[in-house]
Amino acid sequence: MSANSVAQQTTAIAYSDQAIELMNRRHISQEQRDTFLQVMQKAADTKPQDAKTMLKTLSAEESSAVQLIHGLADPYYVNGLNDEGAYNLLCQPGDGKDLNNDGFLQIGAGLFHSFPPPNAPDAVKEAWQKASGQSGSDPLLSSIIFLPLEISANVRYNADHEAVGIYSPGDPGYTNIYAQPGFTYSGLCNKYLDYLEWAKSSMKPDTYRQNYQLIMNFKEALEEQGKNL
Repeated sequence: MSANSVAQQTTAIAYSDQAIELMNRRHISQEQRDTFLQVMQKAADTKPQDAKTMLKTLSAEESSAVQLIHGLADPYYVNGLNDEGAYNLLCQPGDGKDLNNDGFLQIGAGLFHSFPPPNAPDAVKEAWQKASGQSGSDPLLSSIIFLPLEISANVRYNADHEAVGIYSPGDPGYTNIYAQPGFTYSGLCNKYLDYLEWAKSSMKPDTYRQNYQLIMNFKEALEEQGKNL
């Protein structure tokens, strides 16, 4: 089936610029893109709890396209997936949903970390994009800048209040710092600046300056949104 005929049948669904960029990086062929577009059209009204059932109806060709589009190293095993992991296989890259609001995105069996987290308001995502663009920070490194705060909120202690491990997403007791009552991204910035001063002596001067500037840019961009973020 040609790209034009697929487009005519799927006028309600089209690839986003982000999805196209990711597929270009993964060298996804036009045939594979067309096949996955058909999968998205077929699954357009699928609810998360029905995603595994939908995946089981796909042909071998369609399942292969799903695997390739999402950059999975191995074929996925439907019965081993949870609802979020299954549902996000039916979404185009960059359009997944954090259904259990743990701050991570599950695609297939893989759990992916990002900042801003998937459920952050669009205004926060816009502010972060502007701030990271201004600072010229490495996208991968800047995406984990708040990881120390996420980890510190999930240290597991024994009865003597000694640190004995870390709670992971999915563990009873895991805390998503971005979903706590009263949380704001402006407040997160202030907490990170406190952490940055505490950790300054163990950082390279350039790393300290880059991180400081990124957070200050982020705070300013949040304020420009004119919302309580």
